[in-house]
Amino acid sequence: MVPAERETPVNAIASLLMVASMAAVQASVPAFAHAQVVRVGVDPRAEVIGILFRLAGAPDFRTGGVQPYVREIDSAFTPFADHAVFHEINRLRKESGLSLSAVLSMPPQLTDPLTFGERAPIDAPSSTLSGSWRGAEARRVLATARDFARVARVDGFLRDHRPVFDSASARMRRLVDGAKLEWISGFFGGPPGDVFVVSPLLVNAAGNFAASFRDGATHERYAFVGLQLADSMGFPLIPPDALATIVHEFSHTFVNPVVGSQADLQPAGAAVYGVVQRSMRSLAYDSWPTMLDESVVRAVVIRYLLANQDRAAADRETRVQRGRGFVWMDELVALLGEYESQRSRYVEFAAFLPRLVQYYNSLAPRVQGLVAAFEENRPRVVSASIPAGAIDVDPQLDTLVVRFDRAVDPIITLVGNHGGGTPELTAARFDSAHLTLTLGIRLAPGRDYVLPLGAGAFVGRDGYALQDFVLRFRTATVP
Repeated sequence: MVPAERETPVNAIASLLMVASMAAVQASVPAFAHAQVVRVGVDPRAEVIGILFRLAGAPDFRTGGVQPYVREIDSAFTPFADHAVFHEINRLRKESGLSLSAVLSMPPQLTDPLTFGERAPIDAPSSTLSGSWRGAEARRVLATARDFARVARVDGFLRDHRPVFDSASARMRRLVDGAKLEWISGFFGGPPGDVFVVSPLLVNAAGNFAASFRDGATHERYAFVGLQLADSMGFPLIPPDALATIVHEFSHTFVNPVVGSQADLQPAGAAVYGVVQRSMRSLAYDSWPTMLDESVVRAVVIRYLLANQDRAAADRETRVQRGRGFVWMDELVALLGEYESQRSRYVEFAAFLPRLVQYYNSLAPRVQGLVAAFEENRPRVVSASIPAGAIDVDPQLDTLVVRFDRAVDPIITLVGNHGGGTPELTAARFDSAHLTLTLGIRLAPGRDYVLPLGAGAFVGRDGYALQDFVLRFRTATVP
């Protein structure tokens, strides 16, 4: 046995991977008639890749909200900001637009977060690595990342933060236990031998990502779930809607190869996207294939809620998605109900593609009218006690009053430290008519703040989501 004080970095990290990485976290879901292997745990490979992109300045990895973990990332690694790995990352970001879910396609390909070995050749035709990494060119990033891990003592950072990883993993595992994730494989007709990996992502709170790894008979499907909040001890909290997020991300691994890549959907997809592109771009969906993938995935989540929770949960989710711009969501959910009821005809999801094409062809000439009718019925923000664009807001201000043109209800947890420049919300109280909301806020001097109020946060009593309203302001600098 090698004494602990003489462990090499690779050996040192092996014990961490034993409990935290994809390769060794034990299945946490009971056996089913068609057992679905589900593994749950923080993936150190994803954390390190996210850390590298955060330090490189990638905006999609600069909004981590789990404190003090994110502060400690910056403290530990900012002294190495001139390392060559960041030049290589930014080269790919500039040349190929490498960002968001494409970034997280890399961790499943790696053996570990220190040597950055390839589990299978990343430039093989069968590789599931995003094309934005440019195949063999990514090896320049991996080589410099290997050196960064050595000089920056990444092994020590991961080891020191094992309690944070363990806590997040345990909390996520409690959510996943009994969640019936095998429903997903059954819905799509996927092989029961696939491995589902649920991984809390602590370095980035702004996004959730799907990824996969395939090597021969092995097919791992990943759901990376960004965590925004922490408890008073700094340990990550699991949001109430995390289960829907998990189903969403796993569904992407089934839907994307079937839907957005199909040329038969291009005419209708492009036409629909042309009408809703503003709302789609606000969600970072910049093409019709992405819009179609997302719309189908969101409808699948609603079918999951119908099958495994209740109609009320499904209806709430439908309202949220319509408010985000998918105004045809109720129709699409009903269409997937047709698929579910005729599985002898549609053995797997790919066989249902012609019906999807038919549906979107019928939607294209109608979508403008659907959008207009939806917008006409949405509640709106009438006023806010902090003027939009204000640049000298008193940092001692502790309340914000928002008024609506009709009664609304919240559909998210308002109170908490949401990160991403959002003010910390300490309290939330409606008046009896639900027309006025008083928020307790905690501000700091000389800070830019953004408070998004809209489809993802509130819904009217008639089921229409609040029209998007984003309040931006800056606090005064205290001498």
